[in-house]
Amino acid sequence: MQAECGNLGTCRATKWVAPWLFLLCLAASLVPVGAQTLRFNRANYTVREDAGSVAVQVDISGGPAVQGTVQVVPASGVGPNGAVAGVNFNGAAVTATFPTNSVIPQTVNIPILDDNIYYPVDKTFTVSLANASPGLNIGFPNT
Repeated sequence: MQAECGNLGTCRATKWVAPWLFLLCLAASLVPVGAQTLRFNRANYTVREDAGSVAVQVDISGGPAVQGTVQVVPASGVGPNGAVAGVNFNGAAVTATFPTNSVIPQTVNIPILDDNIYYPVDKTFTVSLANASPGLNIGFPNT
């Protein structure tokens, strides 16, 4: 299905092309007009295991400024190269706080745990945005 997103968050299906297009349009239309949007400033971060932490930046844009928070939630990676919460990094959510009228990105630190074991391949884990305050919306990329 081909979807067209119109003004004021309206979507209409015009013909069958790919079902996921309509879902993307619907998701985009759920962001209220004038709301601030939060997203990660990049998709990947690289850090040495002995660095102590990795700094993750959350950008904010659009709409009237409100004070609020969003959680940056780390999760274990998948597969044989997946980093494990509590073993390779601290799995606790970290809160990013945006003051009223702020357009300045906020940086949170995810602690990296050094187990003093050499790995010939990089370990990976994911972070996602969750539990945004009212008036703040989670945009893309959000993981």
